[in-house]
Amino acid sequence: MALLFTLIFAGFIVTLISEEETPLNSIVIVSNAFTSNGYKMYKFW
Repeated sequence: MALLFTLIFAGFIVTLISEEETPLNSIVIVSNAFTSNGYKMYKFW
């Protein structure tokens, strides 16, 4: 369980910095990547 949380948190931090997104958009990007809806959901923002 701790490993999953670490992966999600690390993905959030990397997305926040590399994509220069707001924290809310970073959470959306990471959560959609883990639910396999990454690009489909994100392109409507």
